[in-house]
Amino acid sequence: MGSDGDVPTGAAGAAGATGAAGAAGAAGAAGAALLVTPHCHSEPVEESSTASAVDCGQRALRPAVGCFAFHGPGGPSSLKTRCVFRALGPEDSSAPLRCARNDSGGVTSNGAAGALRAAGSVIADNHRRIREEIAAACARVGRDPAEVTVVAVSKTVGLAEVARAVEGGIHDFGENRSKPFNEKRTAFPDERWHFIGSIQTNKIKEFVGRAALVHSVASERALEGIARRACLLGCVQRLLIEVNVSGEGSKDGATPALLPLLLERAAELEGIEVAGLMTMAPQGDRAAAREAFASLRRLRDDRAASLGPLERVPLRELSMGMSEDYAIAVEEGATIVRIGRSMWA
Repeated sequence: MGSDGDVPTGAAGAAGATGAAGAAGAAGAAGAALLVTPHCHSEPVEESSTASAVDCGQRALRPAVGCFAFHGPGGPSSLKTRCVFRALGPEDSSAPLRCARNDSGGVTSNGAAGALRAAGSVIADNHRRIREEIAAACARVGRDPAEVTVVAVSKTVGLAEVARAVEGGIHDFGENRSKPFNEKRTAFPDERWHFIGSIQTNKIKEFVGRAALVHSVASERALEGIARRACLLGCVQRLLIEVNVSGEGSKDGATPALLPLLLERAAELEGIEVAGLMTMAPQGDRAAAREAFASLRRLRDDRAASLGPLERVPLRELSMGMSEDYAIAVEEGATIVRIGRSMWA
């Protein structure tokens, strides 16, 4: 999760003590704020080239982790570069940063190359395993794995890990707080950023028009606030209605009884599209999780049949399933799974 401190001009965001842990540890920057520039160099960094904090538009920064490059979805032609710095005093602001190309095509420095490569390998391996398990779950129930989107929940990691995830083929990320959502989205504007946190009406302006999908709408007030903001921006915000199908008091979400009223109100509002439904299952009970997922699917199917085809309420998506139960969710019809711990550990 991003740091709550101010970010100097030109920096995309801060990775706190829980973010960029592997890279920070390798760089010997424990406890320091790590900042990543969104566009440190207009061209890929060549071997043995130099850059400085000042070159990247930073103030009072000195390299601590270094530069690294990765390929975007377009392959080698879309090579992108990020630089990670540690905030120090003004006297250190012009310290040079030497970059060296590593054997995987990235660019790192300050001894962090091994840590960044290792982190990238772990994330890529985890992503591959998750996709394989999704494919197996789909095969068991006759589904196409391409129907399932994996959202990497990045709230506990920093920008360096996100960069490695992008390099490993992940392009959907989820954040539950507006500040790190915007910091990471600014650093990686080409990726799809999902807002998955509880909705505070005074924070709506911070994600409407920016989120690829808002997962957690649970009240008429939130629907109306999002619609007003979207109309002001001249956009259509895709969202999901969160339903508490398990009835647990610790979980957010509308009750199943309230869902018809919310969908009917959504159909009246301009500026929004209710793409589907979202739920969180009880933890530690696989049978209860399966029932929660099946219940959400039945709710979606019943409401879709009742409402008929509506442009603003297509109800195609089911966002359900996390690290411990995503395979079950896929078997029960999930089109989006939200994976945190299993992606990064």
